[in-house]
Amino acid sequence: MSFNNILYVALFLLFGFGITRASETEEKRFAKIVKKASKEDWTSLPYGELIVKVGKEFLGVPYVGGTLDKDAAESCTIELDKLDCVTFFELSLAIADALITEDDPTFSSLYDRIQYTRYREGLIDGYESRLHYTADWIYDNIEKGVVADITQELGGVDLVLNVYFMSRNAAKYPMLKGNKALIAKIKKIEEDINANPAYYIPKENVSDIMEELQDGDIIAFVTSIDGLDYGHIGLINKEDGTARLMHASTTAKKVVLDTALDEYIDGVSKFTGITVLRPIAPLK
Repeated sequence: MSFNNILYVALFLLFGFGITRASETEEKRFAKIVKKASKEDWTSLPYGELIVKVGKEFLGVPYVGGTLDKDAAESCTIELDKLDCVTFFELSLAIADALITEDDPTFSSLYDRIQYTRYREGLIDGYESRLHYTADWIYDNIEKGVVADITQELGGVDLVLNVYFMSRNAAKYPMLKGNKALIAKIKKIEEDINANPAYYIPKENVSDIMEELQDGDIIAFVTSIDGLDYGHIGLINKEDGTARLMHASTTAKKVVLDTALDEYIDGVSKFTGITVLRPIAPLK
């Protein structure tokens, strides 16, 4: 048993964390990407282009929501054959990072990276340690040096956050339903999120910043839905010079390379603007 597996088992015994292991199919898919990346020398590419290369390996993968909430205890679940908008972009980043930092990336190193970005300070400590809100993910991963928020320098303005959806709709979340103590913890996290600074580019100004976007930039879509911060997230692909959105689409029900970003957001009435994050390449 590897050191990481021993560590996960120890955490489970100490804290009750669920342990999710990869299926043989998922490990083969990961190994295939690693082999292709090595053969085509992906790591010689700029970091953003590397992220896009990885993301394209998941084009056509079915959109499936709720994959992170299927276990009775919090666990670092990874699925490669079904993705939602969050798991798609975090997986693209994690595999790109593994390719850069590991001479021979393993699924274990992928777990390490996913855990680092998905959980507050990179540590699994119950359901509340997962970064459920995108605004929380952004703030925590800026602090960890995973991404930089470039929204302000692109002309973004203050985004006033008022998140409360999870604590007020606990029945929609299996882990929260009827758990008053956990709901209280989530409510405190929501209060902390609302106290943090945030920025966005209003919908009508998105076309003005298209040329400034780069391959691999993460685009978080601000939503008008009460109690939420962002309603969707994806990656930029500028292969043909146009900033197109690559994402796990709820409409197409799969991962797609979609239209230009400004055209996409114009077509979704509930999105009011975007926050732009630029991934920071890890040190080898």
